[in-house]
Amino acid sequence: MRVNLVNNLYIPNINNKNYKQDINFKSNVSVGKIKPMISPNAAMNEFLARTMKLSRLRFQEILPDLKNATNEIAFDFKKSKSYALEINPDNRNKFVVVLHGLGQNITNLQPLYESIIKNTNYAVVAPEYRGFGKNVPTKITEKSLLEDTQAAINYLKKKGVNPSDICIVGHSLGGYLASNLALANPDVSKLILVSSAESITNKSIDNVNISIPKFAKYLIKHAPILQGQRYRHVNTAKNLEKIDMPVYIIHSQNDKVIKSNVAQHLAESCKNLQSVEILTSGGHALDQAKISKIIDSLSA
Repeated sequence: MRVNLVNNLYIPNINNKNYKQDINFKSNVSVGKIKPMISPNAAMNEFLARTMKLSRLRFQEILPDLKNATNEIAFDFKKSKSYALEINPDNRNKFVVVLHGLGQNITNLQPLYESIIKNTNYAVVAPEYRGFGKNVPTKITEKSLLEDTQAAINYLKKKGVNPSDICIVGHSLGGYLASNLALANPDVSKLILVSSAESITNKSIDNVNISIPKFAKYLIKHAPILQGQRYRHVNTAKNLEKIDMPVYIIHSQNDKVIKSNVAQHLAESCKNLQSVEILTSGGHALDQAKISKIIDSLSA
């Protein structure tokens, strides 16, 4: 894998009809109908394809306070590349790797990046997943997602960053990816899971404006073995049972996408749980209350 610095940061043309700055994932986006299917694996593939399409529509301009401190970097793989943002205003040597959720891209969590830069001594690396954001559309696999996130750790280690100076934060699906990244890199300092998915099947398909036959939804949710090898092993709780580093869990009581009992189950699975915060405010989104708790966890 090679890492390239991209000199010109990508800023979308907001006059382009395909650009949408703020999309409500639940109700304001029409991503079309899925044709009736007899294969739950095909339904899941289509669901993920729709969320990747959403992520490509959701690019935002870099915030003014971050613009001068932000570089876009590219991780080169054998047959593809994936982009990331590095935000480091004063050459810091401690980093937070931030992993976003389904339907998002690396520009959507900028309030978190900004808060990290302003309130901690960490810099930020936010890797994009292949098929998401400005990356070339492609089918994803668990393997490709994990390669995309591991690339960020490899990049930091190559820069000479001590693993003990790296924290991992994951939101929604990014929580699963963060747990897997922590499992593969036991020498990083801490893991913070925010509104974390326990599995891809716990990402509630009911809350996305797409049409999937009811029997397919049922099979996707309750019989993951029928989804095929691609998604079968996605399980955050099982990862947490093996992770020794400090773990912080943040969730909202009113999260309608990933229920708060998922957070409670994840907490029970942790070997080294430091705190679990179930907020009475907010929903699934990464709002200011969650960001404040992330900052507290980074500073702990």
